[in-house]
Amino acid sequence: MADYFGFVSIPSDGTRTFNPYAMATKNIACPGTSGTRTIVELSMYCYSGGGTPGHARIAIYKSSDDTLVCQGSAEILVSSTSPGWDNCKHTTFTDSVGDAIASPELTVGQNYWLFMSTDSSDVLTAYDNGSSGDTYYTTGDLTNGFPASGSGLRGSEWAQVFGLRCGLYVAPSGLSIPLVQSIYRRRRI
Repeated sequence: MADYFGFVSIPSDGTRTFNPYAMATKNIACPGTSGTRTIVELSMYCYSGGGTPGHARIAIYKSSDDTLVCQGSAEILVSSTSPGWDNCKHTTFTDSVGDAIASPELTVGQNYWLFMSTDSSDVLTAYDNGSSGDTYYTTGDLTNGFPASGSGLRGSEWAQVFGLRCGLYVAPSGLSIPLVQSIYRRRRI
């Protein structure tokens, strides 16, 4: 189960192709009441235009110092011709040199940038119309890996909002294991 933040609704104003580009969302604060939250997913609402499938990759940076928090562990082949969040979804993560990060964390209330990169004009991303500065883009293919510093990645402003989201771990609710064990033990006695 995940709690999402970013641009989580399904964009419906149009689709755009990027070849090759890196896109960044505007500053988005990590939701929650206090402490840290664990990232369990980075995903993008996209699909293949039906030609030669391309790849996509997603990363998240701290806004305060442009430091990479994590990126998807590898580029993902976007081959489905039906739009969806599962067409580019990362559930394992690495740092800028490819070392695995088991449980990347975000600080509640701190601002972050979500980035995506594609290597093909066949990867289509859905968007909603927005305001200038909702998104930034720069040319270049970062599907082989994002740099440790995001400084300079936010180039020109764009007035469209793309479907990029970050999924955060949500602890299950309900009975705790000790309570269930306690009830079971009383019945056996």
